[in-house]
Amino acid sequence: MGFRLRQPGYIYQLTMWTGPEYDIRQYKDYWKVPNKTQNWMYTNWYDNPYLIAYEKLNGIQQNTVNASLTANYRFTPDLNLLVRVGYDNYSNEETYQNPTANIFSTRGGWDAKGYYRNIATKGWSTNDDIMLTYKKKAGQFTIDLMAGGTIYYYTNDTISAATRNGLSSPRFYSIAGSVGPALITQFHGARQVNSLYGRASVGWKNAVFVEATGRNDWNSAQPKEHRDYFYPSIGSSIVLSELLKLPKFTDMWKIRGSWANYKTPADVYEINRLYTTTPQAWNTLNSANYPSNLLPLSLLPTSARTWEVGTAAYFFRNRLNVDVAYFNKYFFNRKINIPIPSRLVSLPPLSTSTKLMCVRG
Repeated sequence: MGFRLRQPGYIYQLTMWTGPEYDIRQYKDYWKVPNKTQNWMYTNWYDNPYLIAYEKLNGIQQNTVNASLTANYRFTPDLNLLVRVGYDNYSNEETYQNPTANIFSTRGGWDAKGYYRNIATKGWSTNDDIMLTYKKKAGQFTIDLMAGGTIYYYTNDTISAATRNGLSSPRFYSIAGSVGPALITQFHGARQVNSLYGRASVGWKNAVFVEATGRNDWNSAQPKEHRDYFYPSIGSSIVLSELLKLPKFTDMWKIRGSWANYKTPADVYEINRLYTTTPQAWNTLNSANYPSNLLPLSLLPTSARTWEVGTAAYFFRNRLNVDVAYFNKYFFNRKINIPIPSRLVSLPPLSTSTKLMCVRG
């Protein structure tokens, strides 16, 4: 658990805008008239540094629990099973506060009528692996194989509440002290990714190496018909200095090449966008904003294919290094947002006591 306070940059303001002819200690009593008039040389630029340090606060309280468990079982000297379980749990609270005052800077103040905001965030995640590995050396060959699976899940809940139109009392830092209807937002997010993956690597005479990988994910954020996707890779390198007789000043020379395909899934709830509401946005009328763009329901993961060839050489006991490479990257199945035309829609009353206006955000 941790707690810390963050203030606006009064040190920067003192350094940049306050001359050496001022004795800042003369302004330690930062109110001329409590909660109305500041004791400060500037009235249109920034606030009294003492007021910023002691009144305009951002507090954060963090509570985090991390736990992990790792177990190995060796069937033979070459065959090993690894099981890992990881768990994280957090609960954080963040508060912003700004006192009521009649004279505040036009640039440095949050709200001259006072402000308070509380953000509560909690969630947990688990990341669990099982991997079977096999390593074997047979003559001039080395073999390294791995196969495994992962389950990853996380959930997050956030509630944010903020005052509007000032505070009813200068230091009543509470949502209940909001002059206008408090602005409350809530978010819930969750995702699960199940994966199967493997890797195979073969080496010969410590000079020729070939490695291939493959992974298949099942991602809950993707549409059901495109929830699983596969992405492979293959790479190879040849150490020519191990196979050819080269000049003595050559320490090592190798060539390499690789090809890979990887995919990026949609974000959580990216394909099922919803209205966002604002209570009493215009007098007594509530508002609902819909997204300015939409994505297709049959969205594929964003994909990219890349390949590379290169060479590296080391000379004169590593005093001179040369590394040259050429790569090509190609994107496909990229997400394209479809814009929604701007318009204003008046909807029928939701009830006898509630009216709703809908505008594009």
